[in-house]
Amino acid sequence: MRNEFNDLISEGNDSVDATNIMIERWQDIGTDPDEALVFWLALAATQWKIGRLDERTKEKALSIIENGNDLLRWYHENDPKGIARMPG
Repeated sequence: MRNEFNDLISEGNDSVDATNIMIERWQDIGTDPDEALVFWLALAATQWKIGRLDERTKEKALSIIENGNDLLRWYHENDPKGIARMPG
């Protein structure tokens, strides 16, 4: 994803246009909540690292982080028997 976004920027797209293209290209993941989490967090990290964090992407990523869905996914993947308890 990082390379794809960087390629779009190097082709002359601004962050908003590149984000729109990424959303269109990756639209199939919208039906899978777990994949959507990964998409938005990875896109936000990529944009932030190159100094082009789009406001919409930032809001999506912060929402995911604030509501804890990213941690919930991690706990389920790494603790399938439910031994550990989620903080909070």
